[in-house]
Amino acid sequence: MIKKLTFIVFTLLLFTCTDKKYPVTTELNNGLVKETTFKYVNDGITQVINLAKKDSVQYSKIIEVHETTKRLLHFLEQYEETLVNITGGYNENGQYLNPNEKRIVRAYMIQRGAGLELKTKLDAYSKLLASYHQKDWRIAEDPKQSRWLFNQLNHQSLSFEQLHFANTKMIDCITILNNYRMKILLYESLTINLLLMDQK
Repeated sequence: MIKKLTFIVFTLLLFTCTDKKYPVTTELNNGLVKETTFKYVNDGITQVINLAKKDSVQYSKIIEVHETTKRLLHFLEQYEETLVNITGGYNENGQYLNPNEKRIVRAYMIQRGAGLELKTKLDAYSKLLASYHQKDWRIAEDPKQSRWLFNQLNHQSLSFEQLHFANTKMIDCITILNNYRMKILLYESLTINLLLMDQK
């Protein structure tokens, strides 16, 4: 049974990364806006959860991981919409008006503290997952926490916000957020897989 559940989890992950009907990356050509949702991922994981033993200790942990994942993905969705709106929104064709805007992005992410809020939420999610499997699956790369980044001389004095958003176009910020989404979905799937294998 556990092997079957494990296979289902990783099949869902593969589906997430490859199915063309539900793209999970932003179409960057000419600043076109993606039209995608993670509802299908939520539905798939829910099916896996329904197969788990509801009287097991791990079941409540799996539920917590999944519910926290949904809240974080919703936060990222709202976060992306805010970035688009403060940089001018969309034109009548659904394209970003100012995909190359940097100044407004820098002010929002660094001066107004949005970048720090983002990192705080991503770190809290990584900490939750680590409490269940003791693995350091970090989502937000920070020079102060990453040995590899710290060893880059031009990164040592930078904060998370400065490293990622000091000179970043709005469209590139969207790409960064999509990268976080992919990591979140990957780590959720791996964590649920580990919890299922540890069911009693």
